Amino acid sequence: MCVNSALPGGLRSGNVLKVTTQEGWATIAHEFGHGFGNLEDEYSAASKGAYTGSEPARVNVTINTKRSSLKWRQFVNPSTPVPTGQGKGAGWTVGTKPAGWDDAADAGLFEGGATFETAVYRPVINCRMKSNSPDFCPVCYTHLKEGYHSAADHDFRRAVPGRFTSARVSASYDDGTTWTQVPVINRGSKAVAVVDNTRATTFVTLKVELTDANGKSVTQTLTHFYGVR
Repeated sequence: MCVNSALPGGLRSGNVLKVTTQEGWATIAHEFGHGFGNLEDEYSAASKGAYTGSEPARVNVTINTKRSSLKWRQFVNPSTPVPTGQGKGAGWTVGTKPAGWDDAADAGLFEGGATFETAVYRPVINCRMKSNSPDFCPVCYTHLKEGYHSAADHDFRRAVPGRFTSARVSASYDDGTTWTQVPVINRGSKAVAVVDNTRATTFVTLKVELTDANGKSVTQTLTHFYGVR
């Protein structure tokens, strides 16, 4: 529902999403998170104080501080401390934030959420469910996608790879019997492997190993990737 008002604002009332004519896409997307994903707010309202209830049912907030049973543990890098941020509506407070950390995409356990300041935690420093403009965090995004696979007739079987942080490439000139690691040059969002074709007599087989920001990796072997004359 679009409300003809000169005031800004958005609201979910049951199954009805309301925004005023002063709001743009960022607020609408936040309200869609409520309406289509039943996602909780991740911001902290001033003077709201501590959350005192039981474990929230929604996927993007928790009172649990144990890594082993955390709702979104699959998204948390093993090197990330848990809890990661403590205090009212906390950002990163435990040790030093790693270089390259993405406040919207890298998950941990940050205090403040469900409009409360303390005693409840959210997955990332700043998700769309906190301040509207960032993208949905991995927890919220995955929940939305999985909830609408059937309706959209689309799933993760043809997913686009995530944010990879390293690439390792090896070449074989004897169909995979032996392997030689080759130099990889990082060029922004691309990585270029430099293969010595002088060692090849027929075909070159490549093995590519990619690792993402969460420490997850994938390896693919490209048999007879190209021929050499």
